[in-house]
Amino acid sequence: AEFIPPEWTPLPGTATPNPTGTPPTITPTPPSGIWVADMAGHRIVRLNERGHVEASTDTSVLPTGTPTWSEYENFAVVSPNDVSAATDGSCWAIDWGRNRVVKVSVDGDLVAVTVPCDIPDPDYCLAQDLMIHPVSIDCGGDPDSCFVADYEGNRIYKLTLAGGTLTATRSIAEYYRPKKVVVDRTRLE
Repeated sequence: AEFIPPEWTPLPGTATPNPTGTPPTITPTPPSGIWVADMAGHRIVRLNERGHVEASTDTSVLPTGTPTWSEYENFAVVSPNDVSAATDGSCWAIDWGRNRVVKVSVDGDLVAVTVPCDIPDPDYCLAQDLMIHPVSIDCGGDPDSCFVADYEGNRIYKLTLAGGTLTATRSIAEYYRPKKVVVDRTRLE
């Protein structure tokens, strides 16, 4: 089983490092534990309270060493950089390497993905309401919707999941280079 190495340095307030060399103590978010966007490992993982990996996006195709561009096409996600846990144990994540958002089941399977803007023309992408470079995501615990900051598109989007289809509501706000979005569900209708 995989676990967080003893030399792992947690962010303040997320875990307590243990100098004895055992895995750190982590307070999980029930029922699924801690979701991690493993950017270098090209995966999204769910850890239990002892730091053991309980679920992960498919890594069976990961090569050893630095992957070639053609190998990236086989990855479930490429360089994920942000993740937000939902109350049903699933999570939402930014697949940074593919400029898209993914919904991940409690078992680590991709449930839904947004259509990435693969055309190097930002004006075309914005006209089609496609995200150009999503960098931050937060669902406020909601398993059916999330908000995304699109850095290059200068927009904040709301995404909804219904019947297995993930759709982007036309941008709800325009901001120059938004870097982070955080949802306060107590203030949303």
